[in-house]
Amino acid sequence: MSKVEERRADLRANLVKLAQAQIAAQGMASLRARDLADKACCAVGAIYNVFADMTDLILEVNGQTFARIGAEVGGAVTGHESLPAECRLILLARAYLG
Repeated sequence: MSKVEERRADLRANLVKLAQAQIAAQGMASLRARDLADKACCAVGAIYNVFADMTDLILEVNGQTFARIGAEVGGAVTGHESLPAECRLILLARAYLG
């Protein structure tokens, strides 16, 4: 990976992290490119060099969120395969709600 590709990947990861924090703190409607660029110490245009648009960024945040939820929920029944299905469903539901 070239230095440019590394910087681009780092910026992308940082923007996702900052967007996740902003959405968690104040909701999706509060996410604005200018505010995000200020927090990331980059130009607004840099956001659009790593994401097609803000919707693309939000989809990335959502995708990572769903992946974390899936890992948590799936892990809740690991080692409990011998339990009845009803008990495993309860474990899954508790993990999801958590």
